[in-house]
Amino acid sequence: PPSVFSSGIGGFPCVRVPSLLAIPAGPLLAFAECRSFTGDGCEPQAASAGAHSSDVRDRVVCMRSSTDRGASWGPLQANISQGKACYPTAVYEPQTKSVLLQFSSWPDRANYYNPTAMQVVSTDNGRTFTDPELVFPGVPPLSLFLGSCRGTVLTAGAHAGRVLFTGYNHSLPKDTVSNTFVWYSDANGRHGSWRLASADVEYMAEPQISALSGGAEVALFGRSN
Repeated sequence: PPSVFSSGIGGFPCVRVPSLLAIPAGPLLAFAECRSFTGDGCEPQAASAGAHSSDVRDRVVCMRSSTDRGASWGPLQANISQGKACYPTAVYEPQTKSVLLQFSSWPDRANYYNPTAMQVVSTDNGRTFTDPELVFPGVPPLSLFLGSCRGTVLTAGAHAGRVLFTGYNHSLPKDTVSNTFVWYSDANGRHGSWRLASADVEYMAEPQISALSGGAEVALFGRSN
């Protein structure tokens, strides 16, 4: 099978944290972090791998798409995040036929462990995306790393149509303790509609969320800290 992401693509020496999203009756969208630094499990040796940076925030959200079920992939679309960002996490919202892509970014923040959650939206199956907006506008930006992989949508029960994402934060100023959070929208992921769930999970990092087979409940996975 063809390679979707590899070191050196687009001049980036390291690509990590992929997220694959299948659009119903549409393309496959593969998101990832395109990093301008190595380390953290990515150590390409090729001289052609690209320029190296010493700033661990020096990464952007990039994407490739496939219209033939992954047999081939289109060109790399770099910097969908329009700035330094990490942990791309997408979901398809069926009522508005939109791709909601959230990620963590550092607008006006120098500390790697103090990012904020941002969102971009595509209504044309990933061909174009809106400008990034805060997931939680109008309040002091929360420190959140998105959980890797995908968001989810409930398809049954009292909250059918609810869109959910998960993420975590680190205690500041050092990376010592992680707590996981869940946030949701009952308005198709519209800007300004996101709310934090009432409970968080202590000592849990890099979470993933998935709707269970009945469509009315979710399971939360993560690693302990």
